Amino acid sequence: MDDLHQSISDALHSLMSSAVRGIGRAVRPVYYATGSGRPDHLGSCILLNTGSKRILLTAAHVIDENKVASLYIPVNGTLQRLEGSGIITVAPKGKRDDDHYDFAALDLPPKLANSLGAVRYVEPHEIQMTIASRKPHMALGFPTSKNRKRIDHQSRRVNPQRFSHGGPLWLPNMGETAEYLEPHLLRLIYEKQSRAFDGSIVNSIGPKGLSGGGLFCLGQIDTTGTPQEEAKLAGVLIEKRRGEKSILATDISLVLDMLEAPVGP
Repeated sequence: MDDLHQSISDALHSLMSSAVRGIGRAVRPVYYATGSGRPDHLGSCILLNTGSKRILLTAAHVIDENKVASLYIPVNGTLQRLEGSGIITVAPKGKRDDDHYDFAALDLPPKLANSLGAVRYVEPHEIQMTIASRKPHMALGFPTSKNRKRIDHQSRRVNPQRFSHGGPLWLPNMGETAEYLEPHLLRLIYEKQSRAFDGSIVNSIGPKGLSGGGLFCLGQIDTTGTPQEEAKLAGVLIEKRRGEKSILATDISLVLDMLEAPVGP
């Protein structure tokens, strides 16, 4: 690796590491109860403080599982049932695969929010309201392949493991149709190898379980390798598209706009 590529690689490592230690702690795993009642890993979620309330953001297809099974999040390693009300995007004709928004927002009841203790929330000033396509981004969540075996079924305790993938956003060819462009979606290039937040280059894993996690805009660093900007939440991870070799996220600005939209007539 030449000096320029090494410098870029080191810069990305510095930005990812800083983000994981800070805002990345607001990303949490989600579990569900299997038919036998045993917990299993399902996906990821983001804890968000809007200023007026505390919200859990995730992918709609993660919340769909609540129709047939109870969902849980870990509190100090012990699983606690997820409760609350909120909004979820509509699956066209009942087909979630055709839902290209695919997010859900759950208002955390005060009792549940208090039980979480001093957990990290994404704060209002940590929201990336405009697409920063020239800045590096990071996907962060809890893939199933790294978490399915990290459950003590007897004590119902978990030891979750995060996974990150950093790189540039991918912008579709502007000659494509408007339907294909889907401007509310952010695409992070997802290649065969990934840079983890500890700086190592690893084989990219199956992204199942990352859904509901966060896409973060990492900002920039100065010549000493020190981040000049704090990382900000840019989107909610929803899927991977094989044909595009990218991970998709719904733009957080659209999510917040829908949360603030009036309901009913």
